[in-house]
Amino acid sequence: MDSLIFSFIKRAVIVPSIITAVVIGCLLGASRLAPQQQSTVLSDVVYQQKAFDSFGSLIEGDYVGKITCGSDFAADITFGESVSGSLVLDTDSTEPWKNGRAIVVGTGAANQLGTLRHLKAGDSVTLEVYSNSGYTYKITSVKSGLTFGETKKIKADLLICRSYNDFSDLAFSKLYTVYCGDEVKEGEDE
Repeated sequence: MDSLIFSFIKRAVIVPSIITAVVIGCLLGASRLAPQQQSTVLSDVVYQQKAFDSFGSLIEGDYVGKITCGSDFAADITFGESVSGSLVLDTDSTEPWKNGRAIVVGTGAANQLGTLRHLKAGDSVTLEVYSNSGYTYKITSVKSGLTFGETKKIKADLLICRSYNDFSDLAFSKLYTVYCGDEVKEGEDE
């Protein structure tokens, strides 16, 4: 009888406890193998973050940073595709720390770019990149009715593209508004 009770306890308690301990140990060990990743919570969404030196090392959906305009507007940006309503850094963007051009795309929804409808030439926006620092841009012009393909011809350090709705065919979708900005270099007036 004692042998039967011990066998039951071994199968019902001891073996599952050992398996659970091994699984937890593996998970803890795996989390230590990726020391450059951490999570952040912005806008009630948890993003996985990883350090990066170039946008080319990111995969679609990776957290890039956020864009702010004064104290009235802040939105998260992910690479290549929207995650939980985030804005999107277009895959053709190049790194601002290499004098590149950032292209941020979003809809006119209130949780995206809808609150920027009053943005005008002379206003400032800040792009805060997770792996790097913040970049301030002064809006130089506001354009409307362009296709995304036409934005490639615009000479600007930052393009914020507000669409009518989501892009099913990005190259031919009309943009409601395109805010063009140039980086404010250190020592220049904002």
